[in-house]
Amino acid sequence: MNKDNLCVVLVESQGALNIGSVCRAMLNFGFTDLRLVNPQADHLSHEARQMAVKAGHLLDAAKLFDSLEEALADCVMTFGTTRRFGRYRTGLLHPDEAAQQLIPVCDEGRVALVFGREDNGLLMTELDLCQNFITIPTSPELPSMNLAQSVVLHLYEVNRVCGELEGKTHGRKKLATGEQLEGLYQHMRSSLANIGYLNPQNPDHILRSYRRILGRAVLDEREVGVLRGLFNQIDVYSGLKGRARRMRKIMAEPWKILELGRGVSLVARDETNRYFGDYHRVRLVVSVIWPLPESISAQQEELSVELLKVLEQMAVAGQDCREGP
Repeated sequence: MNKDNLCVVLVESQGALNIGSVCRAMLNFGFTDLRLVNPQADHLSHEARQMAVKAGHLLDAAKLFDSLEEALADCVMTFGTTRRFGRYRTGLLHPDEAAQQLIPVCDEGRVALVFGREDNGLLMTELDLCQNFITIPTSPELPSMNLAQSVVLHLYEVNRVCGELEGKTHGRKKLATGEQLEGLYQHMRSSLANIGYLNPQNPDHILRSYRRILGRAVLDEREVGVLRGLFNQIDVYSGLKGRARRMRKIMAEPWKILELGRGVSLVARDETNRYFGDYHRVRLVVSVIWPLPESISAQQEELSVELLKVLEQMAVAGQDCREGP
């Protein structure tokens, strides 16, 4: 969007404080073209500069006109603001809807947002010069907004919609993808089943509730990572993560082959505590030898973990592993 092509037009503004506040609002959102039609207050006064704060240069650069028609002479589209409804004030837009329409036009030519007097707004003859009407849905108890506040709201919507069209995230995190969410749910299934939280006959009964809860939360990528970190820690304390990691590490190295009996082949190393601190009562560190391909399948890994449980029971019983022939 070419922000230089959007001008704010104030018709017969009655308060210098309001004019200064409008300048500040314009610069807040990156707009600089201020046009004053027959202002009823001194826009260069001390009061106006106080409210403009660091946007005082917009007061100095403001263009003065005797009539609205002159102020809109170079504009290709105009939007008049009003709080009144009637036969000739139909098709009213809300500020966000107006923003959607005016942004593309700003790339082609100048567009004007026209604001009326603080007490009476724009006259019908002045609205006749505008192609579009904008209204703010306020309470009927006090429908008329302060001039500067109205300008703030309109320019905010223009800036917000412009950012969305340009793909800006406004500081929000990127939402998690379906693949990331499914990875989280599968991780939950594994971790919660391992600690006995899920019914092994019907684990999805509880998991579906978690899917609904987390689905309503609309998780972003970081939040998925935080939850997976939680389940990683559960895996560590439950022993699931440690057993699987130790199995991968030991099974990747060539160790001396031993025979435990019953046709089970093992590998051994004397430095027991290096990998298996929990198996210090076994004289040799052991790992099952499988005729494995380069990568360990999930089923083989599960069987390996089960055999490690048997070894743990052996350690508690004080049994020994003897080197075979």
